[in-house]
Amino acid sequence: MNKSFSISIILLLAVVVMSMIGIYPLKQMAYAHTFSGDESAAFLALVKQIEAEIGLVDTNLSSNITMAQEHAEHATEHLDTNTTKELAERNKRVANDLTTELADLQRVVKAEPAPTVQVLKDKVSNINDTLQEAVSVRIEKDQLTNSTINALAINDILGEVLEHYGAAYGIEEQEEGKEYHTTETETNTTGTEASTNTTTIIDLAEYQSAQAYANEAKQMFDEIKVLAPSNTTLAISNVGSGLDEMISAVYNKAPFTTVDEIVDNKVLPSLKTAFNLTQLSLE
Repeated sequence: MNKSFSISIILLLAVVVMSMIGIYPLKQMAYAHTFSGDESAAFLALVKQIEAEIGLVDTNLSSNITMAQEHAEHATEHLDTNTTKELAERNKRVANDLTTELADLQRVVKAEPAPTVQVLKDKVSNINDTLQEAVSVRIEKDQLTNSTINALAINDILGEVLEHYGAAYGIEEQEEGKEYHTTETETNTTGTEASTNTTTIIDLAEYQSAQAYANEAKQMFDEIKVLAPSNTTLAISNVGSGLDEMISAVYNKAPFTTVDEIVDNKVLPSLKTAFNLTQLSLE
């Protein structure tokens, strides 16, 4: 009888354990945040921006330590509390690693004496690896290959190109509805006026960011253009040529209005057509 009682207890414990195992994933699912396509596109664009900024830390370290420090700070600022929280919902370790590594990069770049090139390259490489892991845990596989989500991410990057390119000239953005606009004349933080037609760079760090983001947008497009429908060949070609024209204008320090017009009138309309997007604007 004692043996029978023991067996019953063991079976009961087994049932309880199995029930707990079954219930726990359901609880996780109940509390998990289901991210929309827009949210995933925004996260993907943010990762590309951080990659660009830490790349600029690397390229500036030996020639302009102050510039390297600014880009390290920009990279850290991109990972805000809300983004970290969302990433932690999927993987707390990755969220903690990314936060720690970016903060450590900023600390090391500001340290005296300056870090060796190899030390910095190792830290940049580690951050890039963590960013890729962050993408894999934060964005669903089907979303990563979704042409709409990728096109929206490119749209976000283009918005950053305009924002930073304008900032390089001391021009602040002004949003009206869903379109990105600037007034013809803006007053910058120094109290002087900056025209949208000026060609004098006053913030080199912002200018470098605009260059890097422009290149990121083109690289992202080159990677996803194969996802476009076969009947959009002309639109795909126009997006590519528009992005090339935008990059050339940025590198040649064309007036802000010139770059803005290329994006609004050439790149975005073709991007809409190429990926069958009903709404797309720089927000």
